[in-house]
Amino acid sequence: FRPVQYAAITALGLPESWLQERNAIYRRRRDLLVDGCNAMGMRAQRSSAGLYVWAAVPDGFHSRDFTNWLFDQTGVFITPGTNFGEAGEGYVRISMTEPQERLELAIKRMQEALQVRA
Repeated sequence: FRPVQYAAITALGLPESWLQERNAIYRRRRDLLVDGCNAMGMRAQRSSAGLYVWAAVPDGFHSRDFTNWLFDQTGVFITPGTNFGEAGEGYVRISMTEPQERLELAIKRMQEALQVRA
């Protein structure tokens, strides 16, 4: 597809500093999400690849039930791991593509909802 080829040509011509800045942005977002999830008991690990954090769902939930409950309680939408197959049960996938401020708000809402549930 020609437009994608032109975009790739432009991207390959960007300075290395642009890529380093983007990597730093996504590293901060990843660390925020991983630390937030781990603080809530949703085990997550730091990955150096991808735009998503995978985290375990809290005890007492299945993946889809948790994402539905979370959306109902907080308005925060994350993807149930089962959207990616049966092996995704017990996990959720959280996107790092939102601005850091929105991710901070989402983590705060998640923490508050889980504290009320406890």
